[in-house]
Amino acid sequence: MCLLFLPPELTLLVTSHLDSPKDFLGLLRASRKFYILLINELYERNVRSDGGSALLWYASRGDEVGVRNMLRAGANVNLRPPDRAQSTALLQAVTTKHTRVVQILLENGALPDAADAQSMRPLALATDGRSDTAITKLLLEYGSMANSVAFDKHTPLLRAVRSNQESKVTLLLNHRADAHILERRTGMNLLHIAASKNASLRIMKMLIDNGIPMDSQDRQGRTPLQVAVTYSSTRTVSLLLRLGANPNFKNKIQFWNGWTALFYAATKSSNSRSDNKTIIQTLVKHRAELDSKNYSEETPLLQAISRGAIKQAQVLLDCGASITPIDANGETVLHLAASSRSWCPNLMSRLVGNGADVNCAGGENGETPIFYAIRNSHDLKA
Repeated sequence: MCLLFLPPELTLLVTSHLDSPKDFLGLLRASRKFYILLINELYERNVRSDGGSALLWYASRGDEVGVRNMLRAGANVNLRPPDRAQSTALLQAVTTKHTRVVQILLENGALPDAADAQSMRPLALATDGRSDTAITKLLLEYGSMANSVAFDKHTPLLRAVRSNQESKVTLLLNHRADAHILERRTGMNLLHIAASKNASLRIMKMLIDNGIPMDSQDRQGRTPLQVAVTYSSTRTVSLLLRLGANPNFKNKIQFWNGWTALFYAATKSSNSRSDNKTIIQTLVKHRAELDSKNYSEETPLLQAISRGAIKQAQVLLDCGASITPIDANGETVLHLAASSRSWCPNLMSRLVGNGADVNCAGGENGETPIFYAIRNSHDLKA
């Protein structure tokens, strides 16, 4: 006799003798009648066998019906599978950005701060990625700790600032997130991090309004403005200057002693597509000292030339940088321009045309720039 013609009671009796989940699932898929009759039994079997591991599967796929049915069947909403990840249904739903499933799980008692094996909590995941702001809001409303940290010691607020998410930064600060935490490895505060990521005006203002000093220093002695310049964050440089950042603040850490923002701008950019032209012009417009000197008696122009940052040197000259300073080694702009690292005929011609002294003796051996050029086998036709 065909199973399809059996009464429901007998069909259920038959399936009660199917010990293999694979066999049971195969029968359930055989026809729509069996599916309707047996689907709830499938949920209950999963709950009886391991507490309801299918809940995590449904949560990761955003299947609201499956999640509700598993919970109705008695699945443990905070169940952790016996694997290394030690995830939960809530962590799965947050990771895969399923807002409605997150809400269903929280409404049914999911722990908002339950962490996985790497100490990653739902709020950290929600603020680290471009998930719906509503997920962050739900987690906070259900008691998630705004200052919880993961294995990397990064708080949700740091993650939101780093990914330039205004709405999440606002939510976290409104829930008393600590704005004064530091990034462990670099000693950067949130304003430094925002500056490195070219953050929006609103984020910068919120952090400053929460008491982060405009000229605070990281482990390398850099201010947020100097960090913004280092990362060629053009928009942030302009914002910080408008908000009152000091363009002439001098670093006091040994290697960078005496560096102002212009020295960072005069160094080859970490962004290969940027020559920092706009940044240099913006700094000068806000009264950055063009001929400020560092611990080696270098000016930004001398430093740019010595490091082969020719485009930056050209911009500094355009802005009126002096060609007369001499560094601690007695070298002028022409000595440095004639070195192997900085050779650029166009720059040499411009410096000479601007009146740089071609006969000035300098360096350790009291040589003129032409000796530098000869030593480095440069073509002197320029």
